[in-house]
Parts: sequence; structure tokens; C-alpha cells
Amino acid sequence: MTDWDPELEEREKIIQAFCELAGCPRFTRLIRRGHDRELATYYLQLADGRLVTIGSVDKLWSPTEFGKAVFAATDIVIKRLTLDKWQNAIGALATTIETQADDEAISDWVSRYLPTTNSRADRDTAAAAREPFIEDGRQHIHPEHFATFIRREVGEQIRLKDVRALLEELGYQPVKVNYSPDGTRSSRTSARYMRGPAEWSQGVSNNGHGDSAESPDVTGDTALWSQESAPQRGP
Repeated sequence: MTDWDPELEEREKIIQAFCELAGCPRFTRLIRRGHDRELATYYLQLADGRLVTIGSVDKLWSPTEFGKAVFAATDIVIKRLTLDKWQNAIGALATTIETQADDEAISDWVSRYLPTTNSRADRDTAAAAREPFIEDGRQHIHPEHFATFIRREVGEQIRLKDVRALLEELGYQPVKVNYSPDGTRSSRTSARYMRGPAEWSQGVSNNGHGDSAESPDVTGDTALWSQESAPQRGP
């Protein structure tokens, strides 16, 4: 099964409504590239995968400049709307913006994220809440929990698979974490995490293992993202 984004359906509806109102060719994403919003460049990703460069935020908010960019890429002339209608439509569309961040941005967000959580909680407690934890000298981050932080606290929309890819660029790798929600082996289940390099935690571990060998309850696997595992029965 694929990952479900709880807000994806709503974003698709907003984009569809904008296309119908403005007579715009069908697109699937409004993308912002750049950490600085004022200097960022905006793009539309069309249904066929092509990118239409809109340009700066000023051009995004200008019906004339937006229309020129769309016409140059698709030969389609969008409808002429009143300024009020256009601003309302763009205001709604802006809620669907997805940010394509760089290494500097994601590193900054990780640094802001970890202090907001109980990142030194034990594995069972942390994994049950999908919060980060440190084990064997390595930081473990649940990508969906982190993506929620980025959306709510940073105000950026980033696709889950892009969050994972950016964490991988920082040295994080996908792992399966086995844990017991109630502390008993009969309730064991697992969750998908991203495990950071040892230097992130400077060899400090909350469970007494220090920089010992990898825990048998944390296993690396690059094909983890197909589905969450079902609860496992104890021996």
C-alpha cells in the first residue's frame, strides 16, 4: 500500500477548483524552490510531469505574469478574472504549496524539531508515539511525525517521500523499529523510522548501550516504505 497523505485529497480539490475557475491547464502541484520565501521560485507541475516556471512570488500573485508563464509553456490562454477573484483563487491555491528544500533547510528543521520532543525517551515509549529517540548512539526520527512538525510549526508543505530523501542526504537511513507499546513481548509491533549517523548523538545513548552493536530490534532495510508491519505475536 502507498502512504496516505491526510491532506492530499483536499489539496487536489483546491487545485482542480482553481483550474476550472481560471481555465488553467491541469496541474498536480504548486512547488516552491528555495528556503527564502521572498527569493524562491514557483513552479506548476503539469499532469504530464512538465514543470512550468512561474517565477517569483510577485509573478505568482499577478494574473498577467501568471498567464504569460502558462501560455509560454502550454499555448493556453487562461481566463481573465477580476483582481478580487484572482487574489481569492491564488490565496486558496497558496495553501497547497509544496516546498522543495535543500540540505541547509532540512538540517535547520531537524535542529528545531528535536528540542520540541522527548528525544531521549526509551524506544518503546517513543515509537508508540512516533517520536524520536536515541539508541546505540544514533538519533531515530519518524518521517511522518517530522513531516507533521514541518507543516504545522514551520509552515511548509513537503511530500513525505521528499522528507525521507532529504533526511537520507543528511546521512539518515530507513530502518524497521520493533517495540512493545505496553512493554510486553506479546504486544510487539514495528514502525518505520529514519536512523541518523552516530555523530548526531555524539555516542550518547539513553539505554546504556553507548556505541555498541546495533540493537536487534532496529533493522535497516531500504524497502521499508511499502507498508507498516502487523503486530507480532510473542513466543
